[in-house]
Amino acid sequence: MNDDSIRYDRNIMLFGADGQNRVKDALVGFAGLGGLGCHLVQHLSYLGVTRYVLVDGDRASSHSLNRLVTAYPDDVGQYKTDLAERMIRAIHPDAEVVNIRHHLPHPDATEALTGADLVLGGLDNDAPRLLLTDLASQHRIIYIDAATDTHADAGPLVYGGRVVVAGVGPGCLFCLDHLDQRQIRQAAMTDEERTADAAIYGVPAAALDDTGPSVVTINGVVASLAATEAMVHLTGLRVPQKQLTYRADVGGVRLNLDPPSLSTCPYCARWNNR
Repeated sequence: MNDDSIRYDRNIMLFGADGQNRVKDALVGFAGLGGLGCHLVQHLSYLGVTRYVLVDGDRASSHSLNRLVTAYPDDVGQYKTDLAERMIRAIHPDAEVVNIRHHLPHPDATEALTGADLVLGGLDNDAPRLLLTDLASQHRIIYIDAATDTHADAGPLVYGGRVVVAGVGPGCLFCLDHLDQRQIRQAAMTDEERTADAAIYGVPAAALDDTGPSVVTINGVVASLAATEAMVHLTGLRVPQKQLTYRADVGGVRLNLDPPSLSTCPYCARWNNR
C-alpha cells in the first residue's frame, strides 16, 4: 500500500481510488483568498488537491484576523496568496502552486485561470464575479462561487450565504439574478463618477468600497458546502447541485431548484455547447 493509499484511505472508502486520483490530478483555481477562499483552499488541500492557481491582490490586515484561517498576527501585511501557499505546502510540500498576487482582470490572473479544470470563487464584489463567469464560460470551466450575506431590509436580521455551481446545467450567477448590476457599473466608474452616482442615489461615498460583516463560522459553513460540491464534481460521486442557500439565522440549508430568469443565458449557452 503506497503512502497516498494510507493517507487518503478514509476518502477512498467514499469515492474510490479513481476518484482520489482525479482529485490529485486536477488543476484547481481559487479567485479570492480572503474569509471564504482561505477555507476553500484548506478543504481542498486536505481533500488531496496538489495543483493550484491562487489569485488575489490583497494583503492580510488586522481586521481580517477574525476569519483568515491561513494567517496569524505576525502575518499582517503579507499577501493572502502567499499565506495560502504556505498552508498548502505545509500539507503538500511538493504541490504545484501558481501564485498570482493580482486581482482579476489582471492578465496574469486571467491567463493562469484559463488552464484550470475547476475554479472556486470567494470574492467580495460582483464585478469580478461577472468577469469570472465570463472567463469560465468561455473556456468551459466549472465555476463554483461562494458568498456570504447579512441584511435586515425592514425586517428581522438575516445572515448566511450561498453556493452557486455554474457549468453543469442551466443556471449561473447572471441568469439566477445573483449579480448586482449597479455594483458592477460602479466598479467601472472613475472616483468622480462614483461620487456623483452616490450623490444621486443617496449612497455615502465612503461606503462604496465597504463590505458587510464577515464571521469565521458562517464563512466556514458556506466554504464547506462549496468544497463538497467541488469534491463530488472532481470525484464523479454525483452531479453538483446548482444552488445551495445557507440560512444561519434559522440554522438550515436549502436546495434552490428555481429555474433561471432567462430562457437563454449567453454564459450558460457557452457551457452547454461543451
